[in-house]
Amino acid sequence: MGAVKLAREHGIPFVAGASLNIYNEATLQLFQNLGAYRWVAPAELARDKVADIARLSDGLETEIFAWGKIPLAYSSRCFTARHYNLNKDSCEFRCLDHEHGLTMNTREGQPFLTINGIQTMSYGSQCLLPHHADMAAIGVNILRLSPQLTDMPRIIELHRTVLDGQTTLDEAPARTRPSIHRHARGRLLAGQTRHRSRRSPPQSLRHQRRLKGNQMPLPDITLPQWCAQIRSPPARPAAAFRAG
Repeated sequence: MGAVKLAREHGIPFVAGASLNIYNEATLQLFQNLGAYRWVAPAELARDKVADIARLSDGLETEIFAWGKIPLAYSSRCFTARHYNLNKDSCEFRCLDHEHGLTMNTREGQPFLTINGIQTMSYGSQCLLPHHADMAAIGVNILRLSPQLTDMPRIIELHRTVLDGQTTLDEAPARTRPSIHRHARGRLLAGQTRHRSRRSPPQSLRHQRRLKGNQMPLPDITLPQWCAQIRSPPARPAAAFRAG
């Protein structure tokens, strides 16, 4: 909120990030009045609620977290340093030894969370590309995709060509479709496509490809960090920065 205050005082448009906790239309209106031109939906916000807020956003861009380990919490403490019984100020940058973070298991030994420095993230990786058409239909303008260290050029190519309508997921060349399960670093999630009620999701959210066991019905793709526009957004101010 300190950054929002500075932006307001200097007349600088800003992006209302997910950590500003925008869960309803009234809160979004507040940040719009303060100068926000885009809002990022919290990762735990259900699809129907995102649609409701986007519909009443009055021209603001809507962005969602579409790929990667979901950021859940931040702390002033470094969990990685604590894991090695080191002081935060003399941590020896041990996080560099764990490029995908440290897995936190339950008492039963099941992977549950990922810790990475001061961050707590999901163990699984969110993937909403199979649902990009539905996301666009409910008013989402921007997909936020979290970084990976492998296959980035090919992944960017696939993501861009699918969103531009140049190919479908099934038609994409094999060289641009590295195995999503090999690179996802955890089971696949599609949390933001869930609905508020327990009714069955619409046919547009179901994917024909089925995997064995309890895995998500997703195609063999992964995505890197890239804010890809899935439809033409409103005119963007020349000077802007991200708050939250």
